[in-house]
Amino acid sequence: GLVSENGVIKLVSNSGSIKAKKIKIDAGSKGAAEISGNLNSNNENGKGGTIEITGKDIDVNSATITANGQTGGGKVLIGGDWQGSGDLLQATYLDIDSNSKITANALTSGSGGTIVAWSDIKNSNSLTRVSGTLEAKGIDGNGGQIETSGAVLDINGIKVSTSSVTGSYGNWLVDPTNLTIDASAASTYVTNLASSDVTLTADN
Repeated sequence: GLVSENGVIKLVSNSGSIKAKKIKIDAGSKGAAEISGNLNSNNENGKGGTIEITGKDIDVNSATITANGQTGGGKVLIGGDWQGSGDLLQATYLDIDSNSKITANALTSGSGGTIVAWSDIKNSNSLTRVSGTLEAKGIDGNGGQIETSGAVLDINGIKVSTSSVTGSYGNWLVDPTNLTIDASAASTYVTNLASSDVTLTADN
């Protein structure tokens, strides 16, 4: 339908392929975006490009979102910037399903890039659900940085890697307002510690 499961009108739906150095998809502060296609900001010469997806409600379903670069990973910002910084519009609802893969990897040399999956942690309704694969891998530089944050955060089943071939591992920042760790969530963290350092910060 034209309305998301959160009752937000869908203004942007992308199921095709977009390839560009900078990709910006913005459904606006009242709109919903559904991404199920291929967003490609890879760079065959230098660092990966930048992909920004903004809107009130963002649904990423079976999408492939890549900002890989020969000399370093790029930047993928979904629902907001790192820790909600800057003036990028912050989502209220963000859902990245288990069939989606988001990468900001270095391919030949350099460091991993940055991936942010964010909803506005100051809004108590905000919900970030991520069960997909997120990678910001380095080669001879360090692994990159990945953040998953929301007032409510559900990351069961997520696969994260900020590893590096010869550099230090990067960091996966988990920053919800409320953090509940049940057995399956605990095993999610343990599984991903093999491929990333993990920082958990929560108000509650």
